[in-house]
This record gives sequence, C-alpha cells and structure tokens, in this order.
Amino acid sequence: MKTGLIESALIFAALSSCLYAQDEVIDENALFSDTSMFIDSTEISASFSMGAVESTQVSFSGEITSAAEISAKGDYFINGDRKKIDPGAYVVGNFLLDARFPAGIKAFANAEAHHLADSGKSRFYLQEIFVDANINRRVYFRTGKQVLQWGRCFFWNPTDLINIEKKKFIQDIGYREGTYGIKMHIPSGTRWNFYTFLDMNRLTSVDSLAGAAKVEFLLGNTEIGTALWVKENRYPYLGIDFSTSLFDISFAGEASLTSGDNYTVFVQDTSSPLKFRSATINREVVARVCLSASKMFDLMNVDD
Repeated sequence: MKTGLIESALIFAALSSCLYAQDEVIDENALFSDTSMFIDSTEISASFSMGAVESTQVSFSGEITSAAEISAKGDYFINGDRKKIDPGAYVVGNFLLDARFPAGIKAFANAEAHHLADSGKSRFYLQEIFVDANINRRVYFRTGKQVLQWGRCFFWNPTDLINIEKKKFIQDIGYREGTYGIKMHIPSGTRWNFYTFLDMNRLTSVDSLAGAAKVEFLLGNTEIGTALWVKENRYPYLGIDFSTSLFDISFAGEASLTSGDNYTVFVQDTSSPLKFRSATINREVVARVCLSASKMFDLMNVDD
C-alpha cells in the first residue's frame, strides 16, 4: 500500500488561436459537456453556442502538460529499502481542432498523446470528434464521439449512465474519452430544456442501442432535472438531480433508482473457494445518492 505520494504537474507550453462568430444564442453545451483536470472543453468549445458564420473558419488550440511523481511503500519508512521507492514521469499533449461552416454547422476534434518515461512508449487517443448542426436555432444536434455532462456533483455522478469514462475522485491529467452517439437539445430559454441521447457505443445490433432522455426546469433559484435511461434486456434507470444556492453556498445532489438485476458482481463459487462467478445484486431496487456543497472565496487577497 502506498503511504506517501508527491505529485507535481508543470505546464510547459500552450498555444491557441481562436476565431469567433457573432450573435450569441442559447448554449446547447450546457448539459452535455464535461472535462477532466486542467483542461475545460466547455471553454474551448464555448463559442459553439454562437451563431452561424458567413464563411468557413478553422481554429486550433493545444496544451502540453508534463507531470512527475514519486511514491513510497510502507517498507521504505520502516527499513529504508530504496527499492520501495517508485518514481514516474509522463507528458500529455492535446491538439484541438474547431471548424465552423455556414448554416450553423460546426465540427470539433480532440487528439491526445501520452509519452511514458518508464517504458519510453507513446500512446495516441482520439478523445472526441463530433459535428454540430441545428434546425432554425430551435433544435440542436450533435453526432459523433462526445463527452456528456450528466449529473451535477463534483466527485461522483450516480445518474451518469452514458459516459464510458466516469468521473474519478482524483481526476487524470488531460481529457475524458467520449462515447459515440447522437444528442438532441430543445431549449426554451431559462424555463426548461429537453435533451435526448441515442447511445451507439459498441453498436453491433439494434438491441445494443441505448437511449436516454432528460428534462430540466427552473423553480425559483433551484434547477431540477429528471432523467430516464433504457436499453433492451435491461431494467430502466430513473434519475433526478438538483442545484441551488443558499447563503452564498452552492448545493447539488443527484440520485438514481433501478433494479438490482442491472448490476453484476463477482461472488465466490460454493463448489470451490478459488472460483468466482458473476451474479446480480439480490435487491429489487438499488438506490445511489450523492450530495455536495461548495463555497468559493478569495485566498490571500487574490481576486480570481
């Protein structure tokens, strides 16, 4: 078990070049965008919510992050065994492409590269690649590999049944990997929003499709959302979430309900103590709940 951990991350270089359209409209990324540590994809693609351009425009941005860490196991602190010290270093680079076309069509791609110092190997990933379109700025579509914001809590989202890479308690450097599908968003100002997502990840047949729908509405200063997730041969998932503020403190919460038959666990086989078999949870209903509270303040008179 690791008892000590020191990790540092240094951003060595970043370059960006951004072109913006005009005529701001409703932000269709409000629910279905999320990101990992250090990099905020909503900021990079925030201008996706702007109006159409008269000519094709292409912009790109990038960031390189170098990280070094060192960890030590308990034996090192007991007998000073240097073999129990485990150093590590790696670098993560991202290249993001943003293309805009007339008629309000946009495209976005995020390529990520990792280089590991211990093995000397490099790995490459395509985290997101999608196209945005809309019908008279009333109905918005996004098709392709994308990260969706489904849930409001910071560390854990029990209502997130779509993203293939879930939120982690300690976020990784870089971006989360998106899931493939088609998102639809029908907004109605600040009153309510309706979202659907057709999940095509690992699509092999019609029965492998999954679908989700969500409605969110404003009640005073509290935003409430209800969601439903369905798939062939699976029991539905029901979800609800909320966010509000009181005395300058932000509160958020979410909960999900489904049948225990949807969860698979490994249990010890009674015929042999060394064998395990898969089984479902012996509960009619499984509930998962998460609550959070946060307050922002300036530290050491630094206004940020």
